[in-house]
Amino acid sequence: MTFDYRESVLEAIGCSGDWFSEWLGSMRPWEPELIAKERFVWLRIEGIHLQIWGIEFFRSFCLS
Repeated sequence: MTFDYRESVLEAIGCSGDWFSEWLGSMRPWEPELIAKERFVWLRIEGIHLQIWGIEFFRSFCLS
């Protein structure tokens, strides 16, 4: 999420209640020290048999 003003961020965090916690593990203002250690990606690939799915398939699929 992005906000134009720091005050807007703090307000969103303060009044988010349970709504954000249902979708996000946590919410806090960004700081330069915060670096993502992992990312999750959802892929929808139709027409490829499950037997083909594997590390090499996804490497070739994502690098093409």
